[in-house]
Amino acid sequence: MADFYQTALGASSTYSSDPKEARAHAVATALEIIRAKVSSSSSQTTEQLKSEFNSLSSYANLIQAAMEGGNK
Repeated sequence: MADFYQTALGASSTYSSDPKEARAHAVATALEIIRAKVSSSSSQTTEQLKSEFNSLSSYANLIQAAMEGGNK
């Protein structure tokens, strides 16, 4: 979980208005959340990982909106 905090803190301190950079931070944070969620699961399956990766864009959208201080 420490990796997630480092990613989130790093993203917030270097967050800029550059859309590509903002998206990269949001995706990196979403990937950390997925990693933590899958690694803490007692039943780690390929299907579970596929499901999480299918949600990656949605997670990143929510994170990016939160980092921008608004809702998307």
